[in-house]
Amino acid sequence: MVGCAYGEQYGSTFAIHTVAVLSEFRGRRLATYIVSALLMRARASGCVSATVLTNEHPGFFARHGFTLTPVDSLVRETQLSLSFLLSFGARTHYMARQLN
Repeated sequence: MVGCAYGEQYGSTFAIHTVAVLSEFRGRRLATYIVSALLMRARASGCVSATVLTNEHPGFFARHGFTLTPVDSLVRETQLSLSFLLSFGARTHYMARQLN
């Protein structure tokens, strides 16, 4: 295994929790393929939006159509507590996109 990802469906919203690729395999667009596959499966499962919390790679997710989003909308959609989200730190980017 050289890469993996994990996400969960909350009603019609899919939350990406983690995406990882081994360092020696980075730069080969594997993370792009993995995220595309996650979003395709989310659409097939009836999701109409996707969210992600990231503090390291907001530009990567922006290339996949995610935009910065107010934290209160993520709390509502994914049923995460505000204290949980704030525990990620001030540099965390809350991002979302529509799945069409």
